[in-house]
Amino acid sequence: MDFRFLNRITITGIVLLGLSFSSCNNSKKEKKVVVTREMLIEHNRKLLNLEAEVIKKYLDENNIQMQQTSTGLWYRIISDSVGPMITENQMVFLDYQVSLLDGTMCYSAKKDGLWNIIVGKTEIETAVHEACLLASVGDSIQFIAPPHLAYGVAGDGNRVPSQSILLYNVKVLKVDKLP
Repeated sequence: MDFRFLNRITITGIVLLGLSFSSCNNSKKEKKVVVTREMLIEHNRKLLNLEAEVIKKYLDENNIQMQQTSTGLWYRIISDSVGPMITENQMVFLDYQVSLLDGTMCYSAKKDGLWNIIVGKTEIETAVHEACLLASVGDSIQFIAPPHLAYGVAGDGNRVPSQSILLYNVKVLKVDKLP
């Protein structure tokens, strides 16, 4: 599936929603389209299903086995350590690479520097916090974040396009407790 297809669907949905909020004044009769909460929920459900199909296809084509969390994050622990699991409010130092599913590199520790985040606190993609809570010091984890767990409809305005599904390869280097 062409990943640009998702962008077109999202943009089309947004345009249709925008048009439905406005009215046409070209005739004597004014037509108003009412967008209900249920319509918005259904549009979102269809979008999430399309994203899941793209992710499943990627996993199948690349012969990768991942588990899915209840939020929609797909992950696998590549190297599993025996240390304690990371918890919220811990300072975590991460080596990482973030790319689009087509292999386009977006961010990496080599180019942009290591991440050091406070799990559950630092402003970073929701997927990163969730993945940290699945790991311990020394773990390497690979995960796929659908747009709602990454940069969403807007992208990041820099290297991540609108409505992008992202592939993360992360290694937990160090965990510190906050004072």
